[in-house]
Amino acid sequence: SRFNDSEQCNGPCVFTYDSDQIAALEHVYLNLSNAFNIASVNMSIGGGSSTTPCDNDPLKSIIDNLRSENIATVIAAGNNGFTNALSFPACISTAVSVGAVTKSDNVANFSNSSQYLDLLAPGVDIYSSRPGNNYASLEGTSMAAPHVAGAWAPMKQIFPDASVGEILTNLQN
Repeated sequence: SRFNDSEQCNGPCVFTYDSDQIAALEHVYLNLSNAFNIASVNMSIGGGSSTTPCDNDPLKSIIDNLRSENIATVIAAGNNGFTNALSFPACISTAVSVGAVTKSDNVANFSNSSQYLDLLAPGVDIYSSRPGNNYASLEGTSMAAPHVAGAWAPMKQIFPDASVGEILTNLQN
C-alpha cells in the first residue's frame, strides 16, 4: 500500500499491512501449494526488534500452516545491527530467519543477529535488479534471505519428504 505521509518515511513510500502479508501467505497455502511443489516463501520485510521469539505475531498461524505442508517461510532478520534481537516477523520461532554475511564470510555489521537466528547467507555487494531495467550492487538481509529461499528448492528436490526442520538442520550443518 502506498503511504503519502507516514511516521516511517518522509513522503511517498510502500508498506504492507499484516492483513496483506497473511492474505499472500494464505494464497500460497490454500491455492498454490495444491498446484505446485513449493519449497519456500521469501519475505524480505520487517521492522522493530524482538529479543525473544515473537510467537504472538499475527503471521505465526499461517507460517505454521505452511510449515505443516513442508513449506519454509524464509524471512530477512533486519538491518539494524542488533546483536541480540531480530526484526518482526523474522523473530517468529517457526520462520527461518536469515542474517547477512560479507564475501569474506564475516557477519555484516548491519545484520541483526540473536541466539535464535537460523542461518546466515551472502548479503553484501549483491548485484541485483532494480526498477526501470537497472542493476546495482545492494546489501542487506533482504539480499541474504532469497539465497536461502533459493537454496531450499534443490534441498527439497533431493529430499522431497523432508520437513522444514530437517532441511534447516541440513543447511545449518
